[in-house]
Amino acid sequence: MHNYGATLEEARSYANVVCMSPGITKGRGGQGVRYACSFVGGVTPFSLALYDGFDPCKMRLQIGPHTGDATKFKTFDEFYEVFTIQTRNMYEIATRNRNKGRYLEAKYLQNVFG
Repeated sequence: MHNYGATLEEARSYANVVCMSPGITKGRGGQGVRYACSFVGGVTPFSLALYDGFDPCKMRLQIGPHTGDATKFKTFDEFYEVFTIQTRNMYEIATRNRNKGRYLEAKYLQNVFG
């Protein structure tokens, strides 16, 4: 209930779906509350937090939101807040992409014998 903002009624319809991802099945279809792909790791959001959302290593693009110059942070808590923003942003993008992939898989790749 706390992780997904579910009502008590929704939480009572909780189930493990597909590869053991938890989901609320009543009223939400389950897919929107499942986890994103596991490729989102801690190193990239850490780097994005240091470089104001810019990825200097892999893509060399602005892939995260602008969160400020890390050299001006006064406390670790300021850095941690920015790291959290970058991590959340990456998971939101990954979740949207995965949900679009799930939709396309269901529409075009269904196998009645699978």
